[in-house]
Amino acid sequence: MDLLLIDPPYRSLKGISPECAYHLGLTCLSAYLRAEGLDVAVISADTIPDLPKSSFLNFNVKKYSEGQKQYEKILQDENHLVWKKVVQLIRTHSPSAVGVTYPTPARGSVEKIASLTKKISSQIKVIVGGHHPTHSPIEVLQNRDIDFVVRGEGEIPLLALIKEMRKEEPDLRQVRGIHWRDSNGTIIANPDASQIPILDALPFPGRDSVIGADYSRYRIHMMSTTRGCPNRCTFCADKSLWHGKVRRRSVESVLQEFRDLKKTYPYLQFIDFTDGTFTYDRSFVEAFCRRMIEENTGIQWRCTARYDNLDQEILSLMKRAGCFALYLGVESGSERILQMTGKDIATAEILEKSRLIHKTGIVSIASVMFGIPGETRDDVDKTLSLMRQLKVDLFDVNSYVPLPGTQLYEALPEEQKKNINWEKIAFKSLENYFDQAIPLEELRQGILEGYKIATSKKRLFIPLFLGKHISQTAGRWVSHRAARIGGRTPR
Repeated sequence: MDLLLIDPPYRSLKGISPECAYHLGLTCLSAYLRAEGLDVAVISADTIPDLPKSSFLNFNVKKYSEGQKQYEKILQDENHLVWKKVVQLIRTHSPSAVGVTYPTPARGSVEKIASLTKKISSQIKVIVGGHHPTHSPIEVLQNRDIDFVVRGEGEIPLLALIKEMRKEEPDLRQVRGIHWRDSNGTIIANPDASQIPILDALPFPGRDSVIGADYSRYRIHMMSTTRGCPNRCTFCADKSLWHGKVRRRSVESVLQEFRDLKKTYPYLQFIDFTDGTFTYDRSFVEAFCRRMIEENTGIQWRCTARYDNLDQEILSLMKRAGCFALYLGVESGSERILQMTGKDIATAEILEKSRLIHKTGIVSIASVMFGIPGETRDDVDKTLSLMRQLKVDLFDVNSYVPLPGTQLYEALPEEQKKNINWEKIAFKSLENYFDQAIPLEELRQGILEGYKIATSKKRLFIPLFLGKHISQTAGRWVSHRAARIGGRTPR
């Protein structure tokens, strides 16, 4: 086999139930590489462990705290089932290279897979990609078990790298978009690779390349209509990853993938659009929804959205087209923090639009974030106050995580960056504390109060779901969204 792509275990090791059988980015890579004649397969390692799991509807900070400790313990246990299974799969498929997607908080899991791979055979090349290695390639390559970093969009540089590695005398300097080490151990940064100009030219994700995927059990499927995000949130690395550009698939391409999914996977429950902000391009959303209504696919879907993209007209159209849920970023109730983080929206509009969504009948899940650098007790209290006033169905309560490639990360003192313990830091960890204007214990009290408000929302929400007979579909999506590391794409 040329390449075995691995989504490292992370959420499942904390007891959070996976709801999808694959990592969308890796299945996109596998489809592209297979179309070019390479032998490629995908492992979704979060589906391997048989551990006690919880859904979002019975999820609380105590369980997450216990799960974080469980994750730390499993990282140190090389005899754990998950690592044995990963080793077995690598041995069975005997790849020339292993490619691992590298979410920032999952650093320990990525490095464990790299170490295990090299113990199987030092000849297997370990390649990593994703947000974290793209923005911190030199730091990542300090780990000698990792041979290559693929930066940014992976298709073109990864194909070139695998093809070059096949040669008797590979010339790695010819492969654009990678960091690597030469024979002297010097880290070399090759020039950037070009991006794929037309997304419609790409094959649909290679969901069939996922080893052991039980699509009768995992009935949520993911899709993406864009690469890039036009927004400027200072805590998110999407804009820097895509160099500030946004590329959009055509409505017809998206509809055809819908049709293919419905035909191929009879157990399909709903579609999860993973775009950074699905609703930013109103003309696309309107055209997509009208086509969905015309075709009467019967498939429900959910997407990410911004409050300032929404009004009664577009919400009504989306609901008619099958949209049952929206994931929205509130982040803070402080006007100062909203301005500092580039949200470009006022709390008054957030309140107004939350009532409008609620009136429309679409389920709304609102993300809030505590511990943003510079946040004061007053800022925390304003967030709690806004949470009490908002008309939302569920809250996703998160702690700030410093992601490389973001403005907030770059502004952190170098000493703090060097001393981050990624086995403890996560989107819902009470251990997160970065350059604060608030004492740690007061920040923790604020987060715990946020969880209390969120819990009170859930108590009202669960009977509503049961009354509408949609608890299975919507509940599965909410669990999946929370499982994606605090409602954000794993990095």
